[in-house]
Amino acid sequence: MPSFIGLIKKDLKISLHFFYQLLVIIAVILIVGSGFSGYYGTINTLTAIAIALVAIQMFLLPAAVFQSLSTEGKTQLWLHNPNSSARLLLSKLIANFVYHLILVLLTTALAGVLLLFSNDISSFFQFGELLSMASAIALIGLYISFWVIFYWTVYHSLASYPRIKSIRWLVLIILWAIWNTAGNLINKLAFIKTLKNLATIHVGNSFAIEGNAASFQAGFEATEISLFALAGYIGTAIILFIISSWLLDNKVEV
Repeated sequence: MPSFIGLIKKDLKISLHFFYQLLVIIAVILIVGSGFSGYYGTINTLTAIAIALVAIQMFLLPAAVFQSLSTEGKTQLWLHNPNSSARLLLSKLIANFVYHLILVLLTTALAGVLLLFSNDISSFFQFGELLSMASAIALIGLYISFWVIFYWTVYHSLASYPRIKSIRWLVLIILWAIWNTAGNLINKLAFIKTLKNLATIHVGNSFAIEGNAASFQAGFEATEISLFALAGYIGTAIILFIISSWLLDNKVEV
C-alpha cells in the first residue's frame, strides 16, 4: 500500500501542470462569458457557459489521462518500476480523477450560484438537476478514460509488429467501428431492450446536444438511466482495464 500511495503522489505531480492549464482555460472562458453577459445585459449567458463548462468535463479527464500516459511513455520511468501494470494504470486514473473531481466541483458550484440569479434558466433547470448532471459527467469522463487507456496500450502494443506499425491509427479506427457496430446490433435485440426497461432511474433535465447534416441544437431534456446499461458500462470498463494491464505487461514498447 505505501508503494501504491507513492505512485499516486507521483502521478499527481505529473498531471499538476495540465490541471493548472485547464484552470487557466476555464478562467479565460468565464471572463469572456462575463463580457458577453455584460454586453447583452443578462446573466443568463454566463450561466449557460458555466453549465456548459460542467458538461465538457467529461472530455477533460480522458485528455488528462492521455497526457499523463504520454508523459510516462516519453520518460520511460515505469519500465523500471517494480509495481504491476494494473497498479500503474490505476494510479493514473485515481490521480487524474482527483483533479477531475476538483474541476467538476468548482464549475458545478459556480453554475449553481449563477442559477440563483438566472430565473429564465432556473425555471426549468434547477440545482438538483445540475448536481445529477455533474455526477453523470464525472462518471462518463471516467468511463471514457478506460477507453483512452485501452486504445493507448493497443496503439503502443502494435509497435512490435513492423508490418502494421505505420497504420496503427487505422487499426484503432477499425476496432472502434467494430465495437460500435456490435454494440448497435446488440442494442437492437428484443431481450436487451426488455432488460434495459426493467429498471431505470429518472435524473431530471440534463444538458443534451443533437446534430446532423441539416441542423444542430443544444438544450435540456428529461433523462432516464437504465441500470442494466449501467452494469454493462461497468463490466466493459473492467474488461478494458484488464486487457490494458495485460498489454502493458506483455506487449507495450513506449
